[in-house]
Amino acid sequence: MADLKLTAAERCILRNQFEILAILKPTEAEHFERARQVVERGWEHDYDELIATAIAEPMTAERCAEIRQILDMYIAMQRGLPEGDTHARTRAQFPGFPSVEIEEQLYVRWMTERGEYEPLLTGLYEALPKLAKYRAMLRVYVSWNNPGELTSGQSDVLLKTYAETRPYPDA
Repeated sequence: MADLKLTAAERCILRNQFEILAILKPTEAEHFERARQVVERGWEHDYDELIATAIAEPMTAERCAEIRQILDMYIAMQRGLPEGDTHARTRAQFPGFPSVEIEEQLYVRWMTERGEYEPLLTGLYEALPKLAKYRAMLRVYVSWNNPGELTSGQSDVLLKTYAETRPYPDA
């Protein structure tokens, strides 16, 4: 992409956008200021860096289809479970994608926000920080004096605690 060329008008538009973004996103202001300087001064060699941080690599149709299949599988599992079996239902909740798989996470979020896969909304945000969930589970576990083996009922309690705890305690 080292051959990228921008007209003076394109550079001006980008410069203004980076200036606005620096104001709208103060935590990223330093990045946008550097980007503004690059386009303002016409440093073509550094245009690649701007593009690389602004546009994600495309997700193939096959990968999108695979993600949709995964979501369909979770919906099918949930539909096949008896209403009263909370243990099985908890285990069948869609756990989300970890933050290292951000593109998959964003794709799932985009689909649910469009109204697709609404039954998975409760599990969608499981990929957000889990420390608050683990701490809530640990409080219950420690109250049992750290048993080496858990009964099925205790496991159910822990899984229920995990499911009911918000990823951000202040949310």
